[in-house]
Amino acid sequence: MNVTGTWDTNYARLYLEQKSSTVVGRYDKNNGILEGVLEGNILIGDWYESRFKLGSFDTNGNFRLTFSPNNTFTGSRGLNESFTNEGVWTGKKVGTLSEFANQIETIDTTGTWNTNFNLMTLRQTGFNVSGEFDFNNGRIVAVIYTDTMTGNWYQDINKDGTYETKGTLIMKFSKDGNSFKGTWGYGESPSNGGLWNGTRLT
Repeated sequence: MNVTGTWDTNYARLYLEQKSSTVVGRYDKNNGILEGVLEGNILIGDWYESRFKLGSFDTNGNFRLTFSPNNTFTGSRGLNESFTNEGVWTGKKVGTLSEFANQIETIDTTGTWNTNFNLMTLRQTGFNVSGEFDFNNGRIVAVIYTDTMTGNWYQDINKDGTYETKGTLIMKFSKDGNSFKGTWGYGESPSNGGLWNGTRLT
């Protein structure tokens, strides 16, 4: 099953793009973006929004959608760690991406970056990004769509290989792909830790 396309939903018009089992997208409300993994016909993932219009993604949560062969889906979305407390999420496919969406090329993040958490090395395959940063043996597992990368960071503070400290990150890249501005947080919060900014070295 491939869910790429434009969907009219009870929440906002939704634009999805799929590569392998990774699905990314955006929707026409609060600058919303989402990322998830499709297993069979079930898509589970995270969403991020700028509800308070402070210039960053300040609200996030989870979603679970079940797609049907008749190009519809049913499911729910939730705030923070919930999958349901924001109600049902239903939709119907109305066309392709090119018919309705302004196509924006996804930034290639592969390379070495100078950041306020020291050097960071990223590797990108399709929408999927992984990497390391020179702070407590830091690691990153993320997804990028157009110019925005969302995902998780992990730190091995005790240097014993357990990576017991983790959180969430959001990075927005410049149009030329040579710098980014972002935030990080503990647990599910994408911003309660502070800023994470950087410039490309290679």
